[in-house]
This record gives sequence, C-alpha cells and structure tokens, in this order.
Amino acid sequence: MPVINQVVKKFHLNPIDNDRLILLCGFNHENIKKIEITFDVIINNRSNHFKVSGQVEENVEIAISLIIKLYDLTESGHLDSDQIEMLLNCPQSIDATVHSKLPIKVLNAQQQSFIDDIQTHDISFGVGPSGTGKTYLAVASAVHALRNNHIKKIILVRPALEAGEKIGYLPGDMAEKINPYLQPLYDALYELMGVDKVNKAIETKTIEINILAFMRGRTFKNSFVIIDEAQNCTSPQMKMALTRIGYGSKMVIVGDHTQSDLVNQSSGLDIAISVLKKIPEISVSYFDSQAVVRHKIVQKIVQAYEKKD
Repeated sequence: MPVINQVVKKFHLNPIDNDRLILLCGFNHENIKKIEITFDVIINNRSNHFKVSGQVEENVEIAISLIIKLYDLTESGHLDSDQIEMLLNCPQSIDATVHSKLPIKVLNAQQQSFIDDIQTHDISFGVGPSGTGKTYLAVASAVHALRNNHIKKIILVRPALEAGEKIGYLPGDMAEKINPYLQPLYDALYELMGVDKVNKAIETKTIEINILAFMRGRTFKNSFVIIDEAQNCTSPQMKMALTRIGYGSKMVIVGDHTQSDLVNQSSGLDIAISVLKKIPEISVSYFDSQAVVRHKIVQKIVQAYEKKD
C-alpha cells in the first residue's frame, strides 16, 4: 500500500496573548475543528505554536492563513461567528499578508480595495449588496481621519425615503420621524467610538447626522462626508450633495442599486457613477455577494437574487 506523504508546516502567532488564543480556538476548540473539517487538515497547538498537517499543500497553506487572519481579528477582543463562517465559506477572501494602512480590520480583498480608494480619492463610491461592510468601512475611515486631525468634522446623511414610507406621513415631530432612518449610522459610530464620545461629538457638532436635504445651501470644508443608502437619491439630489464638498474634504457615497425605493425614477447613484466614473479624483468600488460578511444565509440569498436578475 503506497505511503501518502503528509505536508507539515509549523508557525507561531505573535504577540502571545492567552485571551486572544482562547477566542481564536473557541469553546472546546470548536473554531479549530471547523477549520480541520473544512480543509481536511490536522491542527495541533501548544500556546502560540501551531502545527498544521494534511495531504494537500494548498489546504495546509489556506488553513494557516485563516488561523493568522482570525488571530489578527481577535485584537478587538471579540471574534464574531459570522466572520469565521464567511472566511470558511469564502477562502479566496483570506489574505494574511495584506494589512490596511489604517487600523481598520478588513475581511476580504474587496473591502481592502474600497479602503485604499477612500484614502487616495476625493470622492469614492461603494456599490454592492447589504452586508458587505460598505457603510461601516466608510464610517471607520471617517473616524480615523478625525482622530488623526486630518479633518475637523464628520457629516453622515441618508435620503429620507426607504421601504415605501414618506416622512410627512409618519407620526411624531421631525426628530422622531427621521431618527429611525439614521439609526444604522449611530450604530456604526457607537461601535467605533463608544456612546459617550459620540454623544459629546454630536453636542459640539463635530459629528452631524441628518437627512440629505440638510446639505442644501452648505459647503463642507475640512470634513468627511458620507452619504448612505445613496440608491434612494434622485439625480438632482445627488448632484446637489456632490457639489457640497469643499477644500480639505472627502466624500464617500455608498448604496445598493438593486434596492432603490424610488418610484418611476432612475437612481441618482447610477446616473452619478455613469457620468463621473472617468474623473481621476473619483473612484468606484464594486462589492459582490462573495464579500457579504453577515450570516452565511445572507450570502446565499444575495446570490440567488443575482441569478434571478
């Protein structure tokens, strides 16, 4: 009976941190077991020293890259099961050698490309399905710029049209009407900065969160402007918003052109990209279903709709 050669590779993780190693391995080593089953390898470790063996060298290399990537993610003190599932189901997104110039954790090459475009362009479009991290990465880039004094203000806006509802028909005063639309922007900021710091920044108007219409008539200098859910902007609204950018500012526009709530109108997002994509200072980054980082069923849902369309 022929002897099958085993590929055996050893490596170690730095810095040594027992809490991070516990997060990496999971309860009863469940995360390690998932990697072993997915890539048909055997993983042994003693503290931060690991040995991975298997019959297919490529699988061994992928398993090592995944372990390194997951350990990198544990630096935040948390390892999301969805992150693990995404990397297991989409190994092509694993790139342990790529590190953003920013202290922002990226989970795949599409996210890395978007981050790079934001840093090197005045205006950046991020287009793709829900769950790809577009808004979070834009907000994280803005927070980084603010902390490093590259800008003085963060401006986050959304058009006030979603899911067939119109502001005028909703109960409550204006603040009560618009807050549900803006909550995802608050959520991203709270995660990145903490509730107290966000609230203080809002009080001092270092951070402004509002509906798109409030941009009219203003020029934003030394600011980081983010337009979220941009597929719900009409073409005149998009033109108005884009022309608000002033000296020392960046603007990021994110949206999913397949989820526009506009009725009998073309999305201003699509028109803007078509008209502006050849301007050197403007970038367009596209995300697809492979970049979805929510529950794995979300990726399957997005793929199913992509096939239908």
